[in-house]
Amino acid sequence: MPNYPEPDPGIPIVAIDLDGTIAYGQWPLRGVIGKPIPEGVKALRYYAAKGYRVIVCTARPKIDEPLIWEWIQQHSLPVDEVVCAKVFSGLYVDDRAWRPPWARSA
Repeated sequence: MPNYPEPDPGIPIVAIDLDGTIAYGQWPLRGVIGKPIPEGVKALRYYAAKGYRVIVCTARPKIDEPLIWEWIQQHSLPVDEVVCAKVFSGLYVDDRAWRPPWARSA
């Protein structure tokens, strides 16, 4: 079993950043999302399998949301919501927050 942090028990939401955390960073290049980062995808699937609500968050503009959903569906990721902003959550997995070893800042 991976050694991932557990969200606050009263807040069963895990927010995971897109660029640099579950996708290799391409931002600010518009219209492109990088290949999946295997460890980031593994963490996303881990939290989804444990029953947490999984939200992909990004600083990208809202106009990119359909492109993000297309990428999520292309990789069959169990995501509940996409938000083009920072959100309230019990755990925030981001290359600039809890920084897992696979996440790299651009």
